[in-house]
Amino acid sequence: MGFAFPILLSNIFQQLYNVADITIISYTIGSESLAAIGSTSVIFGLLISISQGMTNSFSIMTARHSNNSEKFKKTLVILMILYVMLSISLTIFSIFGVKQLVQMLNIPKNILCEAQTYIGIISNFIAITFFYNAMSGLLRGLGNSKIPLIALIISSLVHIFLDYIFVVYLNTGVSGIAYSTVISQLLSALICLFYFLKKYQFLELNFKKHFDKNILCETFYLGLSIALTLSIVSISSIVFQKAINNFGTDIIASYTASGKIKDVLMLPLITLSIATSTYVSQNFGAKKYKRIFDGIKISFIFSVIWIILINIFVLFTSKQLIVLITNSSNLNIIDFARNYLSINLPFFIVLSIVLILRSSLQGVGRKAISILSGITELILKVIFVSYFEIKYWQIYFCDPIIWSLCGIIISCDFFRWKNIQNQRSFNL
Repeated sequence: MGFAFPILLSNIFQQLYNVADITIISYTIGSESLAAIGSTSVIFGLLISISQGMTNSFSIMTARHSNNSEKFKKTLVILMILYVMLSISLTIFSIFGVKQLVQMLNIPKNILCEAQTYIGIISNFIAITFFYNAMSGLLRGLGNSKIPLIALIISSLVHIFLDYIFVVYLNTGVSGIAYSTVISQLLSALICLFYFLKKYQFLELNFKKHFDKNILCETFYLGLSIALTLSIVSISSIVFQKAINNFGTDIIASYTASGKIKDVLMLPLITLSIATSTYVSQNFGAKKYKRIFDGIKISFIFSVIWIILINIFVLFTSKQLIVLITNSSNLNIIDFARNYLSINLPFFIVLSIVLILRSSLQGVGRKAISILSGITELILKVIFVSYFEIKYWQIYFCDPIIWSLCGIIISCDFFRWKNIQNQRSFNL
């Protein structure tokens, strides 16, 4: 719990500072600029998914070899090599591929220029975002989740301060928002790097001596499998964002604001599913199947309690939250956001089933189900956008329908696995 709690705080703080970021944009440069940033956020999300997938493998491999000095050095060398290779690849993709993705999104003409400016700056400096994810993943692999949290808090405060300076005093608009994001992420990465160099200054790395082809392949393919799962979900979000962009700036701004609120409220469920995965993995190795099922039940109980509390909270405060974040009295923005939250949040019960059971199945080595559920989500969103007469109110129901269908797939796989374990236990 001491390790997981800083991760939860990091996730919550990052989402809260994203909400603060949106609020500053709304109060200073208006809802159209908010819509411009929100209309391309899925592209940034795709790049983040790729980098997080690869850096998660950094964390796993570091943890695996941290107690073996020679293998630890080999792992560090491989991480450096992969970071350079992937940073160059992501930057090239950003320079030549992001423009095409922006064109695919059908962004309204009145916000297209701002959208291109923002995502162009963010994507061209994606190596910096990758740098922070790599350093925080490396430290977490060494059992230190506190330093990434401290770095995030410091950089978030700096980011909000720079937002205000760039936008209010320098009048730079969305480009200032983008540059403040890049600068604050670089600060986070440097804090983590300086800590690592100070703590492990005794390490003497030799690229020729410590290069290990097996560790390189294992790290790369592990990261690739995680990145693939995350990227499939991000691609499905791009498909859906394209449909949302057809409804104009009011709906885009409202969807951006309500989506951030939803993301903040979802974080405890995500953190709980991560903890469940670790717990299940430990007990699966020890063949303590009853403890696995008991742990899953407890996770569901905590999830249900949290979901009831947030639904009550949002029921009475949704209007105030939307007005506070968007600085808008526009009824179209307020009504869409309130309806979106009121329909989606009760379905967090279904989402918790998806998250907890999927993480549990990953914990016992059934990783294919995650990719399958991601592909299912992508296919369903393509069908939803392509074959339904999309109206803005249909956006409310897209995620709940997809969560429900993915929940059925994952539940069937989980109970199939459970029956197999019960049969084995009976035979023993």
